[in-house]
Parts: sequence; structure tokens; C-alpha cells
Amino acid sequence: MDLNLNVTIDSLQVVGTNTLDLNNNTNLGFVGGATVSNNGNIELNSTGGSTAINFAGNGTISGSGVITLGNNLNNRIYQSLGGGIITHTAGHIIRGAGNVMAGTGGMDNVGTIIAD
Repeated sequence: MDLNLNVTIDSLQVVGTNTLDLNNNTNLGFVGGATVSNNGNIELNSTGGSTAINFAGNGTISGSGVITLGNNLNNRIYQSLGGGIITHTAGHIIRGAGNVMAGTGGMDNVGTIIAD
């Protein structure tokens, strides 16, 4: 499934072999306390525009899936309100060449982050 517009939601579940593609210049926003349950694939595909997963407050990324930040620094996972924490749970992978929490909030990471 392709996401081509900016949205804000309170939860997301990606299952099995499903893939959610965030296309260039797209923001997937989550309200405070939101949960992303990813057992599939989420891919951020910036070609220069800001392409992001943004938590407005605390949030959780869980599951056995992968979030891939494509080969562009404008692919980002961040927390937009100061003081919030994103919990990245065991078994989940974030990988790629983008930015994770650059200059924003904090992350409680017990998952895997691979800078490739």
C-alpha cells in the first residue's frame, strides 16, 4: 500500500508480508501514546522531501517486522514534542540510511537498529 498524503492516526497494524510505502514528502503522524504494530514492512522512500514517521508524544514501535529508511537523510523517525519517549521493542528492526530521533525526544531501544 502506498501513502501519498500526510495523515495523523492513533495506531497502525501491518501484518504478514504486507508493505506500507511512505512516498517522498509524506508524513505519517501518530498522536501521543500511539502504537505501531509492524509484523510486515514499512518503507520510507524520500527522494529529497521530508518523509517521516512522527510521534506527537510517547509512542511504541513493536512487532517482528522491519522499518526501512531508504538511502536519503530526509527519511526520519522522530518525536515532535519535547520530552517524549518512543519505545522500540525487542524483535523489531529499524534499518537504513535515514535519521532516527535526530534532535528530538528519546528512544528506549531494545529492538535492533542497523545503519546500512
